[in-house]
Amino acid sequence: MGGNTPGRSASARTNVAALEIDKDHLQWSAIHLRAKELERPLLRRLELIAEGEIIRDPRLLETCALIAVCLETGRPLQEAMKIVSGNADTRSDLAFIPSKNPLEPSQWSWRALEPAYAKKRSVVKGLEVERATYVRNHVHQVTDDLLRGWRKRKKNRDLPLSSEDRKKDAPLFLGDRKVYEQRIKAWLGEYDPTKRLTISKISRLKWSLLSQECGGDIATASLVLGLPNPLAHVSLFYSLLRSEEHTSELQSLTNLVC
Repeated sequence: MGGNTPGRSASARTNVAALEIDKDHLQWSAIHLRAKELERPLLRRLELIAEGEIIRDPRLLETCALIAVCLETGRPLQEAMKIVSGNADTRSDLAFIPSKNPLEPSQWSWRALEPAYAKKRSVVKGLEVERATYVRNHVHQVTDDLLRGWRKRKKNRDLPLSSEDRKKDAPLFLGDRKVYEQRIKAWLGEYDPTKRLTISKISRLKWSLLSQECGGDIATASLVLGLPNPLAHVSLFYSLLRSEEHTSELQSLTNLVC
């Protein structure tokens, strides 16, 4: 009578999925940060460092730039570390494209999320919508300043590159993940008496806020942030987000956080 039947297993998996969705869009959930919790201990410190009002120790600048990438892109640390400095032709999964005019915002570029098709095929013109391969969005000014500052420091420190190598995407964070984790934990601990700020919660904040805004629509949250989620595997086949909607959703989300 107490055996584990296929029907019971399927029901358990459904319940687990429901719980996962629920905890993401509960605003009071203790497992998530609220945007207000970032204001003083984190955002103001990042602003001061970006503005150069705090001595720009290279390691501190690198640490804060990496935190800013996690916060703004919603990527976990191990994924944020893969970001490269690219150009308009970049084909990297995650890139920072600095604007040539420092008065204009730089851009994020990341690979657009698409369903896990078993086989690729051409789009039927007039009947199907062609999906974007990459999406571009403006970088928030604080993050922009931090990444520009770190990129410049890193470039000055590295060996000179050939003209051919200068055209290639350049990794921005080449350190060891554990070292970054230790540095981030120590820096956050200095300014957060609550000890609630962790890099994993900071990375998760945009996903949490977006899940609440979308009423738990995991596919939309995945499309906006370009982040895959097992719960959106099927629904992505039936979901589309126009480029202007994507830009609007992401900008609103950034405004909520920053």
